[in-house]
Amino acid sequence: MGKSRFKTGLLLTAAALFSMAIIAGCSDNGASWRVAGGGGGIVGGADTEGDNSGPDFPIVPNAQYIRGQYFYGAQPDFTVISSRYELDQYNENTVIRIYGNDGRDIWQHNSSFLEATAQYDDDYFANNFLIIAGFVETSGSIRHKVERIDENGEVHISRLLPSLGTDDMASWSIVIELDNKYKGREYRAVVVNVNMS
Repeated sequence: MGKSRFKTGLLLTAAALFSMAIIAGCSDNGASWRVAGGGGGIVGGADTEGDNSGPDFPIVPNAQYIRGQYFYGAQPDFTVISSRYELDQYNENTVIRIYGNDGRDIWQHNSSFLEATAQYDDDYFANNFLIIAGFVETSGSIRHKVERIDENGEVHISRLLPSLGTDDMASWSIVIELDNKYKGREYRAVVVNVNMS
């Protein structure tokens, strides 16, 4: 039990330091930064299901912003979901940490995430897929907005930075909805800091 708490604390400390390093490394003028690591990947394999070029770019996708999931590793963490089964597996592997009344850590599924993603059934996945972008932020006041996805597969996300923020960490899942004709692309994050002063 003691080793588990130590590992958990160490991971959360590392995530906080990583997030602070990213914020410190970003210029205040809103310049973009690219995230390698978990930000890429081939969606739907090399066998594309639709025309990957065309006049329908940029895409401004529907997106949901859900607070509470925990992510470790590169930020943002991109996960492609192509079926209800994959979404259920994602839910099983992603939990949130809460604190019990007796001071013990309790891990449970994020009910907000489960409710928000309940609508994605087999009928939805017959013609669509999801990209879930996971962020861990050093302040619960930082918000996000998916601006567009361009023809190069770059997912442009604004990090909305308030002039004053809370001193709590927050994690976010951004659920991005896409038509299956966009499968087979490599998606990367382009994150831009936007000061909201």
